[in-house]
Amino acid sequence: MDRSVNRRLALIGLAVGLLAIGDTALAQGGRYKEAPVLAEQVKAGKLPPVEARLPEKPLVVPVVERVGEYGGVWRRAFLGPADANNYVRVVYDSLFRFSPDGAKIEPKIAESAEPSADFKTWTIKLRKGSRWSDGQPFTADDILFWYNDVLLNKELTPSLPGWIKNADGSAAKVEKVDDTTVRFTYAAPATLFLTAVANQDGADRTFAMFLPAHYLKKFHPAHAAKADIDKAAQAAGFKTWTELFANRNAPAGKPRAPDHGGVAPTSRASDPVFTLRRNPYFVGVDKDGNQLPYIDEVRFTYFADAQALNLAAIAGTFDMQERHINMTNYPVLKDQEKTGKYRVITWPTFGGADAVIAINQTYTADPEMGKLMATKNFRVALSLAINRDQIKESVFLGLGEARQGVPAPWHPYFPGPGYLSGDCTPRGLTRTRQKLFNTACSCHRSA
Repeated sequence: MDRSVNRRLALIGLAVGLLAIGDTALAQGGRYKEAPVLAEQVKAGKLPPVEARLPEKPLVVPVVERVGEYGGVWRRAFLGPADANNYVRVVYDSLFRFSPDGAKIEPKIAESAEPSADFKTWTIKLRKGSRWSDGQPFTADDILFWYNDVLLNKELTPSLPGWIKNADGSAAKVEKVDDTTVRFTYAAPATLFLTAVANQDGADRTFAMFLPAHYLKKFHPAHAAKADIDKAAQAAGFKTWTELFANRNAPAGKPRAPDHGGVAPTSRASDPVFTLRRNPYFVGVDKDGNQLPYIDEVRFTYFADAQALNLAAIAGTFDMQERHINMTNYPVLKDQEKTGKYRVITWPTFGGADAVIAINQTYTADPEMGKLMATKNFRVALSLAINRDQIKESVFLGLGEARQGVPAPWHPYFPGPGYLSGDCTPRGLTRTRQKLFNTACSCHRSA
């Protein structure tokens, strides 16, 4: 939902949260430009010039409609510290990211990734000259710190995530090639490596695969005195050093901790208003060389529950909000839209569905049930038996489209019209469908 009275803010929100990767060559002529508030800090000697804050090859973000203007505040809402992903989804602070249409994976903080011919080795190249939000250099050492001191530390990472493991359970090898190059080596082809890397941004209170070593080392016993760390943990109200480390790692838990996003926290997620402000060292620029983001601040106002948040949305309190907006409030939102306080957008996704039953065909906990779910006729019968139209009317207020869970027609991976609906929205089972259902049930009984 975005307020029509301030359309620029809605466009700015896209610039921060939906970064698309463009050509790395800037338009010819001109120097880099920056927000007036940052120019004032440069003039006062508090910041280096914008050219010194950007990497040699910045991330060039394509313009959505037109080159933006600096300034403005994006007012959002969240449900407190437990709603940390609200912040993460706005920032999406990752080495690589999914393109806005979901069709490919593109560089963001990193410059490039190159696989070996057999896909067992991946080489990630960082942007030379890129920096953390506190101005310190971002180098291969920040990835190696994550690998050696966090990923391979049993206290911080009791079990390895699947994407970094070999078939025997060991960790893939990660080594520094030079200050801006890191090599990942697996025992077998890792064809989905970039898909995993695009998700290693620290969401769900996990550790991102790149961490500010210069900042976090003082909270890690491999680099600082354990007694001092334990004392600091106790003073901060934590029982163990690992709790303190995790808290200091999370930007939403400790204001002004080094970050890479276009906006970075300047207050805590436990505050009534959780505030993010422009990162003066963000790697992105637009086609005219304007350092991004355009926006000055993002403010998350705390609400005790989703119901209170939705009431505030209906009152037109926010500039753009999707998270926690309840579908059941759609009629009220549309009715209040007439007053001109906001505009309601039903935003289609590129994924297979907003509500779907996905059958686990490798289920093994119950062998009999596993065999049934692996039986094609059972899955066909289940699909035929589901009355999608009824669900659409009763749950989604008549909105949406009843179809199969495949990529949308506007997505590059759309398999074709034949896969879109088929005979998936029946009013009742025909004899053929009943036969399929009986076949599946027979299979289940004889298993």
